[in-house]
Amino acid sequence: MASRSRIPTEGNPRCRAVVLACIDFRFVEPLRRFLDDQGLTGDADLIGWPGGAAGMTTKDASSIEAALELAVALHEPSELILVAHHDCRRMGGSAAFPDQESENAMLHAALERAAEIVCGRFPSLAVRLIRIDEFGAAIPVADGCA
Repeated sequence: MASRSRIPTEGNPRCRAVVLACIDFRFVEPLRRFLDDQGLTGDADLIGWPGGAAGMTTKDASSIEAALELAVALHEPSELILVAHHDCRRMGGSAAFPDQESENAMLHAALERAAEIVCGRFPSLAVRLIRIDEFGAAIPVADGCA
């Protein structure tokens, strides 16, 4: 049997980042690899929502903002990472676009709109925008707030 370590409960638990990503099962492994590569495994609050950061451009925006506000208040991260992905069914899927370039442009625009919202609400936090492509690669879209 594998040993288990106790989860610390004393003091004020803080994490390095809050990550907003889609719940789509096809992108769990690419997201996990990204978190591992960034040294964030075990040091990030993960908020899963249909559409992830792109969902902030839908009627769900206020609920997603509330989840972000709670995570930030509870664990005081220094960074927000907003993630959107290829073929997001919440945003119509790849079939809704004439080509990959158009889909990527929509995802980038949705991420930029999400960044505007979170930068206004959390001006002291660093913000990173990430798109997961059709091969599962995490592509940086932008860093910071304009």
